[in-house]
Amino acid sequence: QCGFTQPTGTFGDSDQAVKGITPAVRDLIADLQIRMATEALKCGIVTTATIVVGSKGAKSKLDLRNYQGPNGNVTQAWHQASHHATKGGAAAKNSHIGYNHWHANNVANIISRMKALNIFNNSVVVWGNEYGDSNRNHTHDNMSMVVAGSLGGYFRVGQYLKLPGTDAGTNGNSYNQFNQTCILTAVGRGMGVLTANEKWGSAQYAQNPPPGLIR
Repeated sequence: QCGFTQPTGTFGDSDQAVKGITPAVRDLIADLQIRMATEALKCGIVTTATIVVGSKGAKSKLDLRNYQGPNGNVTQAWHQASHHATKGGAAAKNSHIGYNHWHANNVANIISRMKALNIFNNSVVVWGNEYGDSNRNHTHDNMSMVVAGSLGGYFRVGQYLKLPGTDAGTNGNSYNQFNQTCILTAVGRGMGVLTANEKWGSAQYAQNPPPGLIR
């Protein structure tokens, strides 16, 4: 059966409102986007879905001030929190952890809903962003990505892979080692949108999947 129950609750004004959106409305919007995406996958309306929260970098409109993170309330706007080592010290660092905590909870919500709809085992969820260290000059070194779900047994799960990449002591981007395209190539091949010999991205940067990710 396709469709979901309309959420209930009070989502009125709050003295915690930031940029005109209360925390309750912010979380409701995120939940509705997740519901629409997972229901569309369940119903076969789409075979892939992308959820983007805010725009990149300093232009992001996501503001989680007063959100209760693992290390206390978020007190900094996103841009200041992302530069936690140079702008705001410990408060900004704790806020940065809070932002990641909020995102992680939403990814967990996606996975839980997909499991409830019995589509998770044959699917894959990829969580990532365009920065490895937003505090250190917006570098693309040591970028972390989460690949959840085996896509019907295609991916190896329950593991942590540390891939060689750009030297963390530089600000340059070295593409002769592993970059994001190796993950995107693996997903594309697993979904059948790329052949076994095709790679994601321009030829200059595109890479094959890393060892250990695919069964």
